[in-house]
Amino acid sequence: MAAVSHLRAQEHPPKPPPSDSWLTKFLKKNKGLHTIRQKLHERTRLESHDIDTVERWFVELRELMDEKKIKKASQIWNFDESGVMVGNPTGEQVIVPTDIKEVHGPSPANRKSVTMIEAICADGRSPPPPGIILPGKVFMENWVHENLKGAEVMYLSETGYTNDQIAVWWLEHFIKHTDSGPDKLWKLLLLDGHVSHECPQFVLKAEESNIALYRFPSHLTHILQALDVGVFRPWKHWHKKAISNALRSLDLEYNIRSLFRDLAEIREQTFKDYTIKNSFRDSGTWPVSSKPAVKAMKRLLNQQPKLDEYELPALPCTPKTCFQSQVYLDEWAKRVPDLLSSPSAKRFQSMAKGTKIVLARADIERVEHTLLRERVGQQAKQRLRSKKRISAGGRLLASEAREKIAAKEQKEKEDKARRAAKAIQVQY
Repeated sequence: MAAVSHLRAQEHPPKPPPSDSWLTKFLKKNKGLHTIRQKLHERTRLESHDIDTVERWFVELRELMDEKKIKKASQIWNFDESGVMVGNPTGEQVIVPTDIKEVHGPSPANRKSVTMIEAICADGRSPPPPGIILPGKVFMENWVHENLKGAEVMYLSETGYTNDQIAVWWLEHFIKHTDSGPDKLWKLLLLDGHVSHECPQFVLKAEESNIALYRFPSHLTHILQALDVGVFRPWKHWHKKAISNALRSLDLEYNIRSLFRDLAEIREQTFKDYTIKNSFRDSGTWPVSSKPAVKAMKRLLNQQPKLDEYELPALPCTPKTCFQSQVYLDEWAKRVPDLLSSPSAKRFQSMAKGTKIVLARADIERVEHTLLRERVGQQAKQRLRSKKRISAGGRLLASEAREKIAAKEQKEKEDKARRAAKAIQVQY
């Protein structure tokens, strides 16, 4: 077997590694190929793209709207939860010299996740105040920022995600801010099939307030849900932009308080009239039409191009770290001068020596940057331990949080004055 493998290796020797420009040349040669950014979906989502299911969903939607006499855009709502990584920015596009291959930027040490609950109406109106699910057991005083408008409602969850109780609380919040009730026109509330949206208290409270619940088919919210189609993406874009602006101002500890500081601006930039209306239109939920959803599904179901006929060259061995770069540079510094004339060899050796010095300095700066990040993270943890609590568990309006903080500060002032008066009495 070894002899056969040896003969095959001689008949088909391995191809030499391609140059750094191999991909550009390959794409120019094969005009039928181009580069696009891949959109990732869960496997179950891709396997659930059944056009018949979607068209049947729209038929039943029209039947429900006819039954409840829902005929206006102002009666159609969509609500959903979306997880947000606080202080987790993405890299930005920057212009650099061609010899620079990587640019590193600062990233806050905070990786805490919160869940935003948002609702939008098909007529494009400003949405009701958001619900914010925070991880933990107690509300912290340091979370509350003066930029909060007061009607935002905060919920505590040990997991950081929604549950039956939070879903019912949010529905009460929705009813209050959308003027819903048993003597009002019926509203259609489009929502996903999360288990908390099916609990008896949630369903009964919606029915009592003339709110018709209609759920999306499993794994198809990215096509049918207006919030997913056109709102949550810009919401997260403006959130990441707020983080980047904070980093430029050397605010390296972007936390929940920072999010609350920027929340009003993020929502103002996101919930534009045209953004909301276009989201409902592109999902087909208003005006009600299955065509946009079917078109999107056909695009996703389109057969992927087969690349078997294209022979892709092997990837070159590219250094990933400063240390690897120095190792490869040392290797070539020994081989290249023998191929050059004496003056060129001297110039190459001088360049190689200078490059190794620059790489060594870059490696030192990387270590210093890592140590700085660790130090900032430790400081942030220490500050978190020293935070004062407002209350434990349940839900809390931003306006109530302010009142609790003011009452607490007043009590602290009174206690301080009492201690001072007692100290004076002891002296005399």
